[in-house]
Amino acid sequence: MGNYTSVSDIKKLYKKLDTAGLTDDEINFFITLSEGELNSRLSSRYTTPVTPAPVLIKGLAGRLTLTMIMDRFAIGTPAGRDEWGENTKTRIDEMLKQISEGILLLATSSGDIIAQRETIYSDTSGYTPVFSHLEVSQQVLDPDRLDDEEDDLD
Repeated sequence: MGNYTSVSDIKKLYKKLDTAGLTDDEINFFITLSEGELNSRLSSRYTTPVTPAPVLIKGLAGRLTLTMIMDRFAIGTPAGRDEWGENTKTRIDEMLKQISEGILLLATSSGDIIAQRETIYSDTSGYTPVFSHLEVSQQVLDPDRLDDEEDDLD
């Protein structure tokens, strides 16, 4: 059993899994994979696993698990399965991207916003590195950075 979904939840999403011959252990394998993917994407903003599990994340975990199972076993799939699976994955990716960018916030079932993890960011992307693996005499400071830091002091 996962943190966000369970075998019985997955079977409720798609009734044909009962007759597909998949064991609970096989379904749990896909739950573990999907929750690992979700946690890796959520970890940029939240401590994982997110507890209590928001309904949104439970739904994403169920749909992602189901698409993984359907892709692997092609169970009772209609002609448009590939399109359904790709559309579902695209929607999941879009939602996870919004969560990781802080556009979409996670909330409990009672509507309380779940606190994001505190993260310290350091952005020096616009500057030449101050230190390098060169000898000290060969290292050069980016003059723009020095000017910017002096301007910040004023």
